[in-house]
Amino acid sequence: AGRKASSTITATVVAIPVGAVLPAAVDDTATGAFGQSVTLTPVGRDAAGVAPAPSTQGTATTTYSTPALDASSVRLCAAGQVMPGCTAMTVTTVDGTYTVNAGGTVTFTPVAGFTGQATTPVAYQVSNSYTVTVDDTAAPSTLVTPHSYTATALLLPTIGAPTGPVAANDSATT
Repeated sequence: AGRKASSTITATVVAIPVGAVLPAAVDDTATGAFGQSVTLTPVGRDAAGVAPAPSTQGTATTTYSTPALDASSVRLCAAGQVMPGCTAMTVTTVDGTYTVNAGGTVTFTPVAGFTGQATTPVAYQVSNSYTVTVDDTAAPSTLVTPHSYTATALLLPTIGAPTGPVAANDSATT
């Protein structure tokens, strides 16, 4: 009866290191034949970003590994999802179905009869990965922690029109 409790919550906001260049995703396009699936390669045109220069504060020196895109991080943004919270491996729209494959590629399978560029493109996200190493000479220790940042862009598949029959000239001799 009448007991009270208290606690303290400390939030730590990690700033983007000065000089860092975040990853950049670029809209991806691919064209396929009528009635066929087409594979898009999102990571192929995206950039991993650039690590900042090493820095020293007091007795601690911080260094960064070179960022690399992580193809296994490719996820689709389903309805209501926004980066960096996209988690879908498959998304279906009125145009067809998008499926993330091993290696970070995405296959678009059009609905029957679909032609042209997707009218409801799907967003994808991809993350980079790198490590931050802090060496402190005052208390000999090394702390290595993994980090990542995420970027997003659109998948824009196009399916070609069906090919019609080809007529050949007829000839007859009498």
